[in-house]
Amino acid sequence: MAAPNKLLLLIIIIMLAAASSVHSATTERCNNGSCVPAERAALLSFKAGITGDPDNRLVSWQQRHHDCCRWSGVTCSRRTGHVVKLDLRYDYPIPIYDYLSYPEDYSLRGQVSSSLLALRRLKHLDLSGNIVLGDAKPMPEFLGSLEGLTYLNLSNMGFHGRVPPQLGNLSKLVQLDIHGYINTGRLYSDDISWLARLQSLQHLDMGSIDLTRVLDWVHAVSALPNLVALILDACWLKDNNVPSSVLHHNFTLLEELDLSYNLFKGLAASYWFWDVTSLNRLNLEHGELSGPLPNELGNLTLLGTFNIGNNNIQGMIPATTQAMCNLRSLNLNFNIISADITEVIDRIPNCSWNKLQELSLDYADITGATLQFVSNLTSLTMLDVSDNQLSGSVPVEIGALTNLIHLYLGYNNLSGVISEDHFVGLMNLKSLDLSDNNLELNIDSHWVPPFNLHRASFSSCHLGPQFPKWLQLQGSINDLDISNTGLVGRIPDWFWTTFSETRYLDISLNQLSVFDDPFKEVYEDKYSSVDMGLHNNDSISMVMKGQVLEYGENIVYLMSIDLSCNSLTGEIPEELSSLAALISLNLSSNLLSGNIPYKIGNLRSLESLDLSKNKLGGEIPRGLSDLTYLSYLNLSYNNLSGRIPSGHQLDTLNTDDPASMYIGNPALCGHPVPMQCPGPPTNKGPTRLPEDGLSQMDFLLG
Repeated sequence: MAAPNKLLLLIIIIMLAAASSVHSATTERCNNGSCVPAERAALLSFKAGITGDPDNRLVSWQQRHHDCCRWSGVTCSRRTGHVVKLDLRYDYPIPIYDYLSYPEDYSLRGQVSSSLLALRRLKHLDLSGNIVLGDAKPMPEFLGSLEGLTYLNLSNMGFHGRVPPQLGNLSKLVQLDIHGYINTGRLYSDDISWLARLQSLQHLDMGSIDLTRVLDWVHAVSALPNLVALILDACWLKDNNVPSSVLHHNFTLLEELDLSYNLFKGLAASYWFWDVTSLNRLNLEHGELSGPLPNELGNLTLLGTFNIGNNNIQGMIPATTQAMCNLRSLNLNFNIISADITEVIDRIPNCSWNKLQELSLDYADITGATLQFVSNLTSLTMLDVSDNQLSGSVPVEIGALTNLIHLYLGYNNLSGVISEDHFVGLMNLKSLDLSDNNLELNIDSHWVPPFNLHRASFSSCHLGPQFPKWLQLQGSINDLDISNTGLVGRIPDWFWTTFSETRYLDISLNQLSVFDDPFKEVYEDKYSSVDMGLHNNDSISMVMKGQVLEYGENIVYLMSIDLSCNSLTGEIPEELSSLAALISLNLSSNLLSGNIPYKIGNLRSLESLDLSKNKLGGEIPRGLSDLTYLSYLNLSYNNLSGRIPSGHQLDTLNTDDPASMYIGNPALCGHPVPMQCPGPPTNKGPTRLPEDGLSQMDFLLG
């Protein structure tokens, strides 16, 4: 009877296992898409603390929608129904400069409610990118009680003040990202010893958090045995809080290290990171490092991205780097390489030539008369050798770089002819800079470009005398500079249609003749915002306030129209006064006649106005005194007459020599020119009340 009993027992065990499986499956189906009521209430309480949701990310969070697992940004466990993930990050689908300029149009507003503590099974919390939600308030300490979290991202939320050490309670964290947003103040920490309790941490981003007072930050982060990525950019790290020695073996898993935008101010060779041989990405940009690169750089054989741009590195890449066969991105810009371009390329490991995608050597004091090396770098997506002393011609082989997206050759001494053959394979090209060379573009009028550019600069190249017809096929350009390119004749009608969405347009210093309406309706509310971008090394020169200014990464965008030094005739159209966002207008050195538009005072944002060296006549509009932001004015050398208006901003301009703004207009009278006006000053007219209905007293106080 023993055998049948064993058989019976086995059958019972199988039946129990099957029943358990059915029960589990039933439970999973029961909980699939159905959240826990207490957690639904907690989410609704969190929403109650949100006072603004411009993108309607929480529109599905409704009391009547009982199934909170279907709400936007909410993920539940299919087995238990508990909320395990809350993702309300803002992903910047719009251009970053628009978002950073007007974050209130995109970011959640209000407060981060402590009702999140009721989500006891929460593992993933991402509120990043909601700049206004932080609102310069302290980072909530209660977040340190969400002890089940494995992922926490609070980056770019606008928090201010001390980083709460309670985050050290989150012992299960695998990724912690609390990157600060410096425009709303500063996050800081004077003691990061709490990091040592996060033994599971693999990814740590504390960029833009002030760590000036942390004396031993290297040992603090080296106590994390599983760390794979360490991002500490713009943390005010200095020499005096970097130890002279460190136990490097604690970083045996580290693949990414970002220490850019700090204040090390020491010899590059003296730092510890050259011994972290597991590194795949190393960013030391803007670190104020000096001296030569150390031979130990060659030990980083796994390195794929190396950025040491914007330092004071001197000399060549060491010869020990020939084993770095994984190199895909190399940035040496704004250093003092002081070598021939062929020598620099020879020091790049030969085994990585067919893998290298990005090469930045601009502003590196590099000479040479050939760019023939490009034929070996077949994977390049970005090549920047601008602002050096390169000479010779541009090799036609550059047209074979089919992966190329960005090509910057500007501000060198390159010469020769650029033909269609130089572009034949560049179907992915988006940015092209050939400016300030001695290049001639000899392109057939029927040529169809293989690319669709977003940014293009041909300043001081020879494009003329006719307008290049191929530009008509480049309607996606946001930034176009064809100044001083030898263009002669009438601007074609298609030009204004093709570039109606262009943000920055410079066609100055040409010999462009009359066209029916130089400010067609397509200039209005679309043109002349100079996109400075958040891209590395973006810069552009602009004639503004009487001087040539170079705008770089410190400017997000600029509103400007510069049509100076052409042969424009006719009157300045009244429609120009509708460009309310304009801050710089330069129409100098043309043949414009008629009066200055009476409504020019509507350009309330205007900071710079230059109408000099034209044939403008009549009186100066009194509306100029309404331009309260105006800091530069030049109306010299016209045929203006009558009394010079005064009041408000006009009385504060060019105090050293105010008459110079009006010189060359002999019929003008009154201060500050010598000729006195006959009779008493004319009545300036009644004081106008502001359009928003405020009282005159409120307006004057404002």
